[in-house]
Parts: sequence; C-alpha cells; structure tokens
Amino acid sequence: MEKIIHKESEADFIQYAFVTLLSLLTFKKIRKLESYRLELKKKREQKDEHYRV
Repeated sequence: MEKIIHKESEADFIQYAFVTLLSLLTFKKIRKLESYRLELKKKREQKDEHYRV
C-alpha cells in the first residue's frame, strides 16, 4: 500500500515539475511578446510624431 502511495506522489511531483517548467517557458515567451508589442507601440508613436511635424 505504501509503495502505491509513493508511486503516486512521484508521478504528482513529475507532473508538478513539468507544469512548472512549462509555465516558466510560457512566461518567458509572454515577456518576449510583451516587449515586442511595446517596441511596436513605440515605433508607431514615433511615426505619429513624424507625421504631425
């Protein structure tokens, strides 16, 4: 009985580690997208200023 519980907790740990890793990777991608979006926004604002002058 104890061995089954140990196996389950091991599987839970692996799943937890995998989900954590996945969320970290996704978070990095989101940060990249966010900085890319901000970069585009800055460029757009610069263009707007250029057309105003």
